[in-house]
Amino acid sequence: MSLHFASPWTTAYPISHTMNVYRNGFVFMSRVIAIANQKGGVGKTTTAINLGAAMAVAEARTLVVDLDPQGNASSGLGLARDEDDGVTIYDVLMGGVDTKAAVRTSVQFPLLDVLPSTPDLVGAEVELVGATSRETILR
Repeated sequence: MSLHFASPWTTAYPISHTMNVYRNGFVFMSRVIAIANQKGGVGKTTTAINLGAAMAVAEARTLVVDLDPQGNASSGLGLARDEDDGVTIYDVLMGGVDTKAAVRTSVQFPLLDVLPSTPDLVGAEVELVGATSRETILR
């Protein structure tokens, strides 16, 4: 799981021609927080859900990316597992869909978005074996 958020308290940098201008001529950079551990049952999903919600409540646009085939972060943020609204992180990783199409916006809080998972994600590693630069697909 990973969280992407743009914090209003983040350091602002002077603009350049390649950056989007947000406030008073400054760009607010986003940060990525990855929550990972090989051991199960250590609270990775709970931490991601609660940290994402806390950041959204603190008025930082937050994206929770659920990379677990069980989809517990997605369901923990209010997305029903049996609802197949379409696009998930699996579709994005396989290269068929733009990330923006997969993001569910304003989940539980106005600034909290989620990129949901699906059980199909189990097969993604096998399907990506022959892909060039597969380790950089999430960028």
